[in-house]
Amino acid sequence: MSKLSQNNSGGKQGLKGNIIISSRNGIDYIRSRPETIHDPKTPGQLSQRRKFALINSIIRPLLPFIRIGFGSNAGRRTAYNAALSYNLKHALTGDPLNPEIDFEKLSFSRGTCPVAENAGCSSVGMHSVQLSWRAEPIPARANPNDRIMAILYNETKRESTYFLQLALRSEGYVEVVLPAVYDGNTIHCYLSVMDISKAISGEAEHGISNSCYLGNLTLA
Repeated sequence: MSKLSQNNSGGKQGLKGNIIISSRNGIDYIRSRPETIHDPKTPGQLSQRRKFALINSIIRPLLPFIRIGFGSNAGRRTAYNAALSYNLKHALTGDPLNPEIDFEKLSFSRGTCPVAENAGCSSVGMHSVQLSWRAEPIPARANPNDRIMAILYNETKRESTYFLQLALRSEGYVEVVLPAVYDGNTIHCYLSVMDISKAISGEAEHGISNSCYLGNLTLA
């Protein structure tokens, strides 16, 4: 079935099947009719969207950290996409239609720089957190001047605080003061180690460690 009519400029216009026919100033135009976009929201699609939204909500605000942490493992992808892909695969648990974060398996950096050993976290009062790790002996291939990087994720408020150069490996601990409004909130703590000399000398993979989950605490 087709229908043609006269438009305001004196040209023809009409529809024939999936083809739109029109003419203007003596010139005929033919184009295809846009197809209807279907969005059935199947269980599989809903599951994937929820997983993506969950991981994205954590790593998107951490892009400066992620660019360092996953930059050497991205290949042709962006560091963000590499981090998103890794955590979608490893850091989710629970019902596929109602996924949850496995905080112990979240990763913010991947590399071969030696990790911070015997690392832990504790609440030390006045909305402060102490992060600690073994300072001596220095692991093989490690440098006492390696930089400690950290992420403190507030599960209660669903927001993060991150540090790109918080302390030196040789210092063994550092205290971080968080906002007073975090008191009583659940905080998940992560450390990464960066060897700046390797990171800037073309050995990026050896310039960053895997991130290390230190555990969670309730901020006093």
